[in-house]
Amino acid sequence: MGFSAPSNRSPLTSDIRPQVSALITAGAAIVIVLFATNVILAFHNVRQIKTNATRLSQTQQTVDSINNLLSLAKDAETGQRGFIITGNPEYLKPYNTAVATLADEVATLDRLTQDSPDQQARLLTAQARLDAQLSELNRTIALRRTQGFEAAQRVVSSNQGKQEMEALPVVVDQMVDAARSQLEIEFEDSARTYRAAVTTGLLSGLSAIAALIAYVWLLRRYFNNRTQAAELLAQQTNQLKTTIASIGDGVITTDNQGVITNLNPVAESLSGWPVSEAIGQPLDEVFRIISEDTRQSVANPAQRALAEGITVGLANHTLLIAKDGTERPIDDSAAPIRDGLGEILGCVLVFRDVTERREQENRLRESRQQFEQIADTMPQMVWTTRPDGYCEYFNRRWYEYFGTTPEESLGYSWIGSLHPDDVEVTQDRWNHSLLTGDPYEVEYRFRSKTGEYRWFLNRGHPVRDESGAITQWFGTCTDIEELKQAQKDRNNFVRLANNALDFISMSDGEGNLFYINPAGKNKIGLSDRLEQTAISLGDLFFAEDRDRMINKFLPLVWATGTGTTDVRLQPLTSADPIWMRYSATVIKNDKGQPAGLAVISQDMSKRRQLEENLRQMASDLSEANQRKDEFLATLAHELRNPLAPIRNGLKIMRQSPDNPKRIEQVRAMMDRQIAQMVRLVDDLLDVSRVSRGSFELSQEKVELAAIIEQAIETSLPVVEAAGHELRMALPQPPVYLYADAVRLIQVFSNLINNASKYSESGGTITISAKRSEQAVGLPAEVVVSVKDTGIGIAADMLPKIFDMFTQVEGALARSQGGLGIGLTLVKRLVERHQGSVEAVSSGIGQGSEFIVRLPVVEGSEAPLPSADDAGASEGDRRILIVDDNEDSALTLEMLFEMTGDRTQTAHDGLAAVAAAEAFRPQVVLLDIGLPKLNGYEVARQIRQQDWGQAMVLIALTGWGQPEDRLKSSEAGFDAHMVKPIDHDALLKLLGELTRQS
Repeated sequence: MGFSAPSNRSPLTSDIRPQVSALITAGAAIVIVLFATNVILAFHNVRQIKTNATRLSQTQQTVDSINNLLSLAKDAETGQRGFIITGNPEYLKPYNTAVATLADEVATLDRLTQDSPDQQARLLTAQARLDAQLSELNRTIALRRTQGFEAAQRVVSSNQGKQEMEALPVVVDQMVDAARSQLEIEFEDSARTYRAAVTTGLLSGLSAIAALIAYVWLLRRYFNNRTQAAELLAQQTNQLKTTIASIGDGVITTDNQGVITNLNPVAESLSGWPVSEAIGQPLDEVFRIISEDTRQSVANPAQRALAEGITVGLANHTLLIAKDGTERPIDDSAAPIRDGLGEILGCVLVFRDVTERREQENRLRESRQQFEQIADTMPQMVWTTRPDGYCEYFNRRWYEYFGTTPEESLGYSWIGSLHPDDVEVTQDRWNHSLLTGDPYEVEYRFRSKTGEYRWFLNRGHPVRDESGAITQWFGTCTDIEELKQAQKDRNNFVRLANNALDFISMSDGEGNLFYINPAGKNKIGLSDRLEQTAISLGDLFFAEDRDRMINKFLPLVWATGTGTTDVRLQPLTSADPIWMRYSATVIKNDKGQPAGLAVISQDMSKRRQLEENLRQMASDLSEANQRKDEFLATLAHELRNPLAPIRNGLKIMRQSPDNPKRIEQVRAMMDRQIAQMVRLVDDLLDVSRVSRGSFELSQEKVELAAIIEQAIETSLPVVEAAGHELRMALPQPPVYLYADAVRLIQVFSNLINNASKYSESGGTITISAKRSEQAVGLPAEVVVSVKDTGIGIAADMLPKIFDMFTQVEGALARSQGGLGIGLTLVKRLVERHQGSVEAVSSGIGQGSEFIVRLPVVEGSEAPLPSADDAGASEGDRRILIVDDNEDSALTLEMLFEMTGDRTQTAHDGLAAVAAAEAFRPQVVLLDIGLPKLNGYEVARQIRQQDWGQAMVLIALTGWGQPEDRLKSSEAGFDAHMVKPIDHDALLKLLGELTRQS
């Protein structure tokens, strides 16, 4: 699709052809008449002439074909560039047509130059250049389709295709020059032929010579003119075709009546009319235009160009309506086509699609409107200038302040409103920024429309395009009169604050610090000159406190006028924050408007450290409480375990009264279970007494070996039951201690039991001791080690292995039972003996070792006290039983009478207090839920009396929760037992408590 090729007929050839033909005919007749005898020779010469003419024609065809080849290459490039720019496949039609035709054109040239090896070589070069160009075009088209305009543009910008295109005409020119040279040679051959014919004709007569000369001259002129006309016509046709096809605008040509004679591909695309349908149509039918504003038809500029013979431009905001109804904004012009005499032959209409430009103009206009709307709402004065500093825009605030019009303000008139003292420095800084492109910032005084001078901060920044060139300057003028006034007031404040010990600072309304006293600078590690370090209030806050202070506290201060809080400040030279009591107050200017903040901060680090210590203590207490809860759960488990076999044993005894052997087995089992329960209770009582400080040691000089042997004897049943091997190595000579033998036996027995419990069956327990001399002036000590091959202790458990209720995790430990208080008791008992204990283990599965260090004393062997001597004997105790359940009180009374104790009973709280005062018992068994006065109050009243200080008070109750036991302890009870009461356990507890008391 495109412009059709013009006719090959030339006006020149049309004019001379009849005249030349007549002369040729006359000359031929004369030759025939005069040289009848030379017909054969003349015929031969004519054949040779025709051969030369054929060769001339073939050579001319070669030139035409070469030019067509170049034109097609340009068509392909034009289609490629149109497609790259627009992405419209319609632009590929010239490209596809050229690609489809090029192969045929190359074949034609190959055929026409078969007899010329040089031309054949040049044709191969031209074909290679052409193939390279087509490959480059095809590659850019593929890039445009797959990767878009930018990727294709980069390839086009590399100029590789252009280089190929520029190289192709060079080869083509060489071929054309060669063809023309050949043409001249053929002309020479033709001339020689004619000269030969003339020479031959001389034999026939002088008249034939004249005829032949005239004939040859006419024939030569005819061919020369024809060749020149053909060349000129071909050149003009190709140039016109290439130009019209490659232009990026739409082009329509008409005759002098306004009827379309042709249109290029762009015009086809924009109008929607194919060239085949458009040719012959009136221009107004194909090129329909209306006003974008009024929607009315617009006078076609081509009609005016035809009528007036002038170039006519389109009106603004013109829409082209395509054949399918599509509307596009267009612009450009129409011009008349004239012949050599100036006569109008037709019109050419050139137009382009400006949709994208129109959209850009609309976006720019909308953006400008939005900018001006935003600028007019700003409290600052806003301005813009050209790159040379010429002011071209001010917002409404500017005109309100100066009382001027836009015409009076544009340009450089603003300089006249400056205070005389500020003109020079302002102009110097502005000229410097214009010269270097540096941001512009200066403070100066502007005179308002009332004649008042006010301080302004003027800041300007350059706006640059993609190349970095400055396209304009944008800036604001901010009124800082209040700030300047505040700076004056600050000086008075600074004189006082510089001598203060607290952290004092001042900031402006935007939070920028402009003053910190010396004490504050020292606190945060700031240099002496604050202005050298631009910081704000937010920069001083610790990262975790910054959001709270900036978004909550400071807005509250601005709203209320003052505020106080604790916050961490972050020193600039240290990573450790400082706790400060932060008191902020709003600073107001002389008009009563908030202008900044004054802050006084006191160092709260020590106080916060105390608070942190209290929080840690609370955390520790919470952890201890958690361990206590775990202990209570374990205690419930351990106490329930013996109850099941005891209950089963009672049932067996009832059902087997006549089987003494079975009854004895059951009784032994029940004794073992009761002993386990007693051991648990004893450990609890010991820990409780040690924790309360009510535990007293009965110390005397004792031998270490005897204590360890007694501890082994106590623990031996447990060790043997587990199948462990027990090894012992004691020092020689004997080592003596000043200690409570019973408690040390308890210490080492607990350690041996612990080693047995946490070792797999068949393990080894080693007990060793050695004397260790201390430094001069310090007493010697003995180091006792209890080492096992058991499950070991994890590294994270070692620091807390002696904590209350701590147990090593593991199936083996759980299966052995225990409350997790044995090691706690060991540690506290050893420390009461001025010693120490530590646990050592290489980890899980590596066994463990407990090392006890105790001070030694010099002296001879001392006997161990008997366990029977340690407690008071039964049968000589006075016991007061208080219970509102008379049956319960009666049965307890009967049981104690069986042991020889003296008892009295009471059934309410008031009676209990009176009985205690009269009977003066050693032990009071006291129910909690009593009428008239509950058990807690009874215990308190008894403890308040001198005669009640030494009494053993035991709570007997159905309440057994941790808080119940705590209440009992706080009321003054020595022990707390949950009903139903086991009499043997009660007797054992009485034995322990009466010994202690």
